Amino acid sequence: MDDKQQLLQCADNALCSLQKARDKLYSAHSVGVFDILGGGLLTSIAKHNDLSEVNHYLQKARQDVAVLNERINSVDLQIDLDEGLKAIDIWLDNIFVDLAVQDKINAAQRQVNQAIFQLQNIIAELKN
Repeated sequence: MDDKQQLLQCADNALCSLQKARDKLYSAHSVGVFDILGGGLLTSIAKHNDLSEVNHYLQKARQDVAVLNERINSVDLQIDLDEGLKAIDIWLDNIFVDLAVQDKINAAQRQVNQAIFQLQNIIAELKN
């Protein structure tokens, strides 16, 4: 596999991971809205299970992006979901914490969508 093919494979892998993260963020966002409206403990747990999966996919994407960054200036994946809010959200479940978590989810959605757009551009350039 030549260098260009390896970069393309890494970009494709990162894109796939980010798309999965995006899907889980949308799920977490939907559950988060329900949580704000009074979902309770189980809703908070479900939301944070989605966010844990998001972090898993982001970690996989970071590994592939690291390979890209060695050769080309690619994507910045400084997406922060602040795991510290998890315990607070589950045990001190109130509207203010729910809104803070929802803000983190919204920011992560914007960042992931931007990274997906950047990777799609990189893939298009590598295919030329």
